[in-house]
Amino acid sequence: MTWQITRALAPLPSLALRALVGGARPDDFHDAYVVTEAGTPRWQALVHWGKHAPVPFREECVWPGAGVVAIGGGATAHFLGTADGEPRGSLDVPDHFGHLALDAGEPGVRAEALYVLGWRHAYAVGPDLRTRWRARDLAVDGIVWRTAKGPKLYLNAEMDPPGGWFEVELEAATGRELTRRPDFLEGYAGIYGSA
Repeated sequence: MTWQITRALAPLPSLALRALVGGARPDDFHDAYVVTEAGTPRWQALVHWGKHAPVPFREECVWPGAGVVAIGGGATAHFLGTADGEPRGSLDVPDHFGHLALDAGEPGVRAEALYVLGWRHAYAVGPDLRTRWRARDLAVDGIVWRTAKGPKLYLNAEMDPPGGWFEVELEAATGRELTRRPDFLEGYAGIYGSA
């Protein structure tokens, strides 16, 4: 079966409301999410981001290997059971949520993981929903997923906004930083160089 999660403007009145996350209520929430199975809506969730509602980044994904949907925003990533919408856990992201990146892994090379990227730190979560590692202070203003190859991860980390980006290579198993190379946007002029 193919599961999907999408953000909606408002809850669907005819669909079961399974999860109220972060203190959300039907009359007080920031985002509504609808989960479908093979195109048929199954359940929905409402999320209240609390004092972190102004943080603009929100992402969601289905994680089949963990049996959850992940919803990230504000300063949290929430994990809800795919089939039933029941809360399975959450991850605090005190440096504020930025992005989600799901990596199916490579058997014997790199384990399956969901990477939760904050503004400064990156977090690796295993299918058991436990945090494997946290790579601290990779950036000062945002981390963006690039790819995973072999036993390594590649991220972009902004060190001097605007445009002062670096490509960062991490060891997938531990989050240890291996290399860091400038990957400046065109026209960047700042503390690391000039255009």
